[in-house]
Amino acid sequence: MKLRHAVFWCALLSAASVSLGELGIGDPAPELAVTKWIKGSPVELAQVKGKSATVVEFWATWCGPCIKAIPHLTEMQREFGKDGVTFIGVTAKDPGNTLEQVTEFVEKQGDRMGYTVAFDGEGKTYEQFMTAAGEEFVPTAFVIDQEGRIAWIGHPMEDMDEVLREVIAGTYDHEVARKLLALAREEKEAWHHLSFGKLLEFADRRIALKPKAGSSYATKFYRLLQAGADEEKILSAATKAVALWDQRPDKLGEFASEIVGAGESGAFGKLAQRAIKRALEHRPDDSDLLIAQFQILSATGDDDRAVSAAVHALAVMHTHDDVSGLSRLAKVLSDPALGKRCDDLALRAIDMAIAAEPNELQHLLGKFQILAVCKRDDKAAIAIGEYLIEKAAGDARLLDSLSWSLMTERETEGRFSELALKAAKRCHKISEGKNWSYVDTLALALFETGDVAEAIKIEEKAIKLAHDQEAHEMSIEELELALARFRKSKE
Repeated sequence: MKLRHAVFWCALLSAASVSLGELGIGDPAPELAVTKWIKGSPVELAQVKGKSATVVEFWATWCGPCIKAIPHLTEMQREFGKDGVTFIGVTAKDPGNTLEQVTEFVEKQGDRMGYTVAFDGEGKTYEQFMTAAGEEFVPTAFVIDQEGRIAWIGHPMEDMDEVLREVIAGTYDHEVARKLLALAREEKEAWHHLSFGKLLEFADRRIALKPKAGSSYATKFYRLLQAGADEEKILSAATKAVALWDQRPDKLGEFASEIVGAGESGAFGKLAQRAIKRALEHRPDDSDLLIAQFQILSATGDDDRAVSAAVHALAVMHTHDDVSGLSRLAKVLSDPALGKRCDDLALRAIDMAIAAEPNELQHLLGKFQILAVCKRDDKAAIAIGEYLIEKAAGDARLLDSLSWSLMTERETEGRFSELALKAAKRCHKISEGKNWSYVDTLALALFETGDVAEAIKIEEKAIKLAHDQEAHEMSIEELELALARFRKSKE
């Protein structure tokens, strides 16, 4: 596995000049130091003070949970925009999150990313908010109230909508928020030491602070599960969370997927089915919920209903031109754990997505995976793989990722070496051999196809580039180990 962004963020945090934890609930929000507003009009917090609340969310293009939160943030912008709330997605520059990459990403998202987006090219906004608050991971959101004070800090998929309703209504309790944030930080420390007893104690303290929040009981559910508690207690906490989230389809859908396999008792599966059914009553056409319903029915062994749910989901997404949903459905249906029963449906779903967006490389990649891993049709997989490489002629990162995964993932390892070499060579050409990581991939592809002498030569070049570009020492160690392996095979 290659080291990517974690090293950069660690370096950024250690180099920050602002003291950790000096920004908290009730403190005045820092002003935004944005180098480019990518989407939406510029926002100055000083100008909206006394008028409306603002949400500042930190994210990155390479962050899976950030991408997952985008539709939720868009939905909240629609809902709370009526009350004057502005959502701003702020992303800081890093080696995998350049201005060009962010701009391209936002353009591709289109209306799915329906809120203001800003680029923090100098890292000042990240430092003034994230580092100052002691927050280390994205996504993290800051709710700023009408008086310009920090009202809440947390994951955007947690209780942010409930917080905003209270902030807008003027009923928000900053003191409770301070206690919850302090509790969350104590929980982090307990997690570090794997102190499950303390974590369970903290869950009860959370319930005492917010007894009517579904998230309080969901937290207790997770803690009981981690502590190996009695199934009856685990089920009780889950049942309370589901009841309190009765009007929250997003929470019900996500939580249903969590509780379905939480215990051996069939009651967990029944509760999960009840939760997802209720969520779909609120949003019958929601692709995430439709996919979750299929997964829950499959997990509970209700195979016939699961297949029927998948067919229904396919029809709904096709009717609504939900291309993103079709792509995600195809990925879920092609899970090898399902056996072969949904492979044809997966292929239909991805073909529909490709028909709607023929130039979207991720759809082509999805079809390759289905053909290669599920259908085991190497000839067809190679054909679509070669087409993908041709279409991705200018996307070095995708080509590198494709080549590397073909050679290292268990399902494809050793089966598509020539295809991996073709992708690596194309990547090397368009990147002009200047990226040490891409050069390393080419070296492995040459080795896998039997050209050991050339692999050694190219790996030596990768190591030199890595030193010149001041790559992390762990990355360089990986390259040197690869070179040693290549040399040994030649002896």
